[in-house]
Amino acid sequence: MSSNFVQSTVLRSIALRAVRTAARAQFWRTGPRVFVNSIPKAGTHLLTSELDRITPLQNCRLHLNAAQLGTNDAADGGAPSINKESLSHQIGTVRGSQYFTGHLPWSVELQSVLSSADISSIFILRDPRDILVSRYHYVTALRRHHLHDFLTSVSDKPVDVYRKLVLGHEGAPFIRPMRHMLRQYLPWQAASGVLTVRFEDLVGARGGGNDAIKQLWLEKIAGHIGVALNNRQFEPSAPPKKTPTLRKGKAGAWSDELPSEIASLIDEECGPEMMAIGYP
Repeated sequence: MSSNFVQSTVLRSIALRAVRTAARAQFWRTGPRVFVNSIPKAGTHLLTSELDRITPLQNCRLHLNAAQLGTNDAADGGAPSINKESLSHQIGTVRGSQYFTGHLPWSVELQSVLSSADISSIFILRDPRDILVSRYHYVTALRRHHLHDFLTSVSDKPVDVYRKLVLGHEGAPFIRPMRHMLRQYLPWQAASGVLTVRFEDLVGARGGGNDAIKQLWLEKIAGHIGVALNNRQFEPSAPPKKTPTLRKGKAGAWSDELPSEIASLIDEECGPEMMAIGYP
């Protein structure tokens, strides 16, 4: 894939519109509809790479974020308010045996719409320190990202950019403090009908995990969705497919890359939230 396509908002928009139109036109499809949700940079592409190996699932290329849904956001990390009509319309374009993705904080309205539409939801979690490292590289490398120009002008020292991503920025462009972002996603773990999967359990030996644990979770995912796995779809050591947003796809890489003062800062700022999602 060319770097021009990766960096161009216009080219991507045209291509995605065409793919979405083709996916919506497949009215004959039957089977479960699946929502893959995560904190940004927590492992969406790892999980969707596995779903792509499961017949007959298909990525319909619908990706939802708060801005698309008329969200009344909560600056302090509380639950946002979702426009239920807009969300229901978007979900209505997803056909049987298709999955869609999103980065959506939990809310009563969101869970209500998903339950009413009989959507099978999977929420993927990852160590916040690895999320931070991945987010840093993603934003600083992707020129079309809305934070790219600001963060690359903050300082030529990575530690200063990391600090902004942890503490946030109240001016324009707004950057939510990391503790608030984590707090908004916390309730997904206990949400009814939602399967929570951890990046570290799904990455396999190739990514610093364990193939046996990965196989166990692939079975859990298939069972949650309501599909059967065959031997061809069991590839515990298979790497995730390459995408423009995938960098290393490894668990625990933060220990080699994150400046020690930022690791300490994340502990200070996000300690309770990290404990609550299982990463003390």
